[in-house]
Amino acid sequence: MSAIIQSPELTQEQKEAEIDKWSEGGVYRTALHTAMGLLATGTVEGGLSAGTTAYTIPKIDEYLKEQGFDKEVRDTALLALSAGIGATVGGNTASTVNNVGQVQWNYLTHRQLQDKISCVGTKKDCAAHVAKYDEISRQQDEQLKNTCSSNPNSTSCHLMIQDALEYVGKNRNHYGKASDIKTSTQNVLSVANSSGYHTINTLDERANYFGAMYGYTDQPWFRVAEKHSRGQLNIADNTGFSDWISEAGDAIMKNGKSAFQYIYQNYQNETNSWSYRRLVNEQHDPELQAVHERHYNSWLLPTRFVVDKIVGGDFLNPDDRINKGCGDMPEVQECKK
Repeated sequence: MSAIIQSPELTQEQKEAEIDKWSEGGVYRTALHTAMGLLATGTVEGGLSAGTTAYTIPKIDEYLKEQGFDKEVRDTALLALSAGIGATVGGNTASTVNNVGQVQWNYLTHRQLQDKISCVGTKKDCAAHVAKYDEISRQQDEQLKNTCSSNPNSTSCHLMIQDALEYVGKNRNHYGKASDIKTSTQNVLSVANSSGYHTINTLDERANYFGAMYGYTDQPWFRVAEKHSRGQLNIADNTGFSDWISEAGDAIMKNGKSAFQYIYQNYQNETNSWSYRRLVNEQHDPELQAVHERHYNSWLLPTRFVVDKIVGGDFLNPDDRINKGCGDMPEVQECKK
């Protein structure tokens, strides 16, 4: 509440309107009470009970949405909840809220990112404005590291990795300072390439990981991997080929882990030849080849024809897939042959 009163960015009328929303019967207070009641009673599946530990904020957001609260109200209530100010409301429910624990409800949200780059004022004002969000980003990087180090298999670690990779992967060219994105990318990838690596298990998550790795290492392989993950593979994933996409992606991530960790640590000393070696090793991986053969042989002839045409040869021939990959990496010396 004091933050609202002291905010130089709000007019007196706006401050009063915001304060009213936190008053008894106000929409923010009602949403917060609803979320806290959910935690205390375990109303929905997975809710907190006396003996459990953490409850994920996205689940609460989903519940509040079902109750009719709009996004602005949900965001405000969840920020309050994650900051622990629910304890000021009183009662046993407030003590239950403390069990939410280390969960940060989001990384840098779309709204936060937009606000970060939309400062209107003096150079000094804007420097302070941006510094505020840089500090939020730094704290979130640290929280991600601590959460995934202490409990890498937790839902909290998985959700944080999801949000963090979206920020430094998908959104890397759209928001904020390049220096903050670079710093956050390094911090996020240090977790993503170690204790959080196993959480990268969907097509979207892989696309964000590849995007973040490309932004950090500048290796063309990651650029192409992100491009296809967001393009042709995304279409295939939504048109009946999800099992193939999932199995192939799992093989690429599992058997490419050491190579990804290596280039993260040594990108400054490597040329684009690393991308060629990664492409060749990936396409000659027996496990990936077995996945391709099993699914290709189950497809109808017209589907095989289309896939072969996309590859520009025989899809089941690793060398033809390598030639296709090289066509997307013209800057790689070995692909110019």
